[in-house]
Amino acid sequence: MRLIGLMGLMGLMGLASCSGEQIVEPAVETKPETIVLPEPEPEPEVEKGIPLYLRGYVAPYKEVDMFMTRAFSFSGYVEPAEYLPIGAFFTKSGSEPEERRILCNPTDNGVEWSYTPPVEIPAGSYQFYGYMPTNAADVTIEPNSAYADGATLHFTGMNIVATKDLCVLVGAKHATNYNEGTDTYTFGDGDLKTGNFDCQMSAGANNYLFLLFDHIYASISFRFLLDSDYAKMRSIHLKKLQLTAYSDNSFTVKRRKEINADISLRKTTDGSSPIQSITFTDNLASEEINQETFFIGDVELKSGTRDEDWTDEIAYVPYTRSYYTLTSTYDVYDKMGNLIRQNCTADNDINPFYIFNISDMQRGSKYVLKLKIAPTYLYQLSDQDLDNPTVQISN
Repeated sequence: MRLIGLMGLMGLMGLASCSGEQIVEPAVETKPETIVLPEPEPEPEVEKGIPLYLRGYVAPYKEVDMFMTRAFSFSGYVEPAEYLPIGAFFTKSGSEPEERRILCNPTDNGVEWSYTPPVEIPAGSYQFYGYMPTNAADVTIEPNSAYADGATLHFTGMNIVATKDLCVLVGAKHATNYNEGTDTYTFGDGDLKTGNFDCQMSAGANNYLFLLFDHIYASISFRFLLDSDYAKMRSIHLKKLQLTAYSDNSFTVKRRKEINADISLRKTTDGSSPIQSITFTDNLASEEINQETFFIGDVELKSGTRDEDWTDEIAYVPYTRSYYTLTSTYDVYDKMGNLIRQNCTADNDINPFYIFNISDMQRGSKYVLKLKIAPTYLYQLSDQDLDNPTVQISN
């Protein structure tokens, strides 16, 4: 045990005495081994965004049959009063149905209104389907087995009373060039007409798409006027208008807030409507309370007989058999400008089929209700007039 320990100690002392005298040979210089790196792969070409310019036309709220026979150059088409984002589907035979695109940021340069696609649109031949406004519903597409023949658009969650005009694309046509000198466009084969959805997106060129829209809903225009006798004593400021939809003419069974729609579109070649059918169903997942505010503000009602005297507010409704209650909220002032009643409400039941003497409302048609606020007594206002003025309805 001691021998092993002593030898171990001597070994350690030997290493210590030699460590300060050790001669170190100079390091041999070595060249690093040449490493051949692979050539970097070229970055894939990113498809540049194709310039996209849209010209959109919407038929006025007149008879739908009149709209169906017009070409884009026919007088009577009007551009939308405001440029709305468009929900778009570019479908292509042999490809999977693509997801919805939102063509947004519409701007007008005096020639056309251009849109900014969120992602690049590859060049190619497409069938173009669309609708507006984009926030009207969640929309998916189901192309026909032969893509060029048409498609079905599935709308989920449309308000049963809408504040915007809901439209679906019923025709598209691309132009290859804009001729600034003559303010005309060069088209491919044929003119823009309803029933055609074919369009071409070309790389390295401006793509001009002319679009035709048709209405999904009907519109009801509520026109308010203050009776001249009432105006001598009181002023009415209209503040809010709301509609509640019912499924029965006793106004007891409220409809749900939202509905769904399946719109079947088929390509046509004679300019006839591509809309084969529109099927509405209640959205059972939506709220049961469907009261929708379609106007809010502070407008003093006028009295008179001219058109400009009427206060005109519009709501859009599906042409399914529905009945409505109009709730008007208003303030009442005396002729000295003193507020004497605030946030008063008046309810009017509206049976459109009885009022307009129709069996069903028609989409794309405009229905006008005239509402005149009149006193129950000519020269003296009753308590009822103060709290709930009589509203007379006519069409």
